[in-house]
Amino acid sequence: MCPKLIIVDGAKGLRKGIHNVFGKQALVQRCQWHKRENVIAYLPKSQQEIFRKKLQKAYKQKSYKKVKQELTSIRKGLNLLKQSAVNSLDEGLE
Repeated sequence: MCPKLIIVDGAKGLRKGIHNVFGKQALVQRCQWHKRENVIAYLPKSQQEIFRKKLQKAYKQKSYKKVKQELTSIRKGLNLLKQSAVNSLDEGLE
């Protein structure tokens, strides 16, 4: 069986089911749109568009290293605003 890339919205039960069915053949990635919108939902309205653009810019980077650097920088900014937004970003960081 060849590897399969499966993109999910973050549902833990779905992810567990994927691994139960496909095992190590499953390469699971969190949907970036869902992750971005989940993080944004924790922020005050005045900050949502600013961080939506920052997250989108980070996700468009060409290398893992650059994406990680930008997300880490965004995390620092979120930490000043809302811990729950930081927690949401952390759960999908890798």
